[in-house]
Amino acid sequence: MTRIIKSVSLDESSAKISDTLPNFSHFVRECLYRHAVKQASECTQPKPERFQGRCNPLSKIPCFVCWPNGKPPVEAVKQWSQDKLAMSWLDMKAKEHNQHLIDLANMNTVQKSPRLPSESRGRRTILQKLVSSFNRDYLRRRRER
Repeated sequence: MTRIIKSVSLDESSAKISDTLPNFSHFVRECLYRHAVKQASECTQPKPERFQGRCNPLSKIPCFVCWPNGKPPVEAVKQWSQDKLAMSWLDMKAKEHNQHLIDLANMNTVQKSPRLPSESRGRRTILQKLVSSFNRDYLRRRRER
């Protein structure tokens, strides 16, 4: 797979979080896949009959349409297959295995970053101070007349 380097701007708190991740790039790729699932309504991968209308959970690219809790561990898939367990059991194992995944269901995907003081709001504040100073001087001079 070809690697494409992108840069990400983080604030102080998100930078601290990123420092705790063993593989930040993997985390970002996973978030992008999961975000794409919110846009897609169906899985396009083959669905073997044994997975009851879902794609293979062990495929290389995670499918969060069929497996919203992430991939179940390989051992769980083997046990599920051997013991002919319910699909809900496999979902539970996936959820247990992927506790580190963030819940994107209610995440606001568009956030405005706070403005820096050097941006227009800061200039507007200076302009407002000048105008109010001018108005005070003007009103003072008018009263003196």
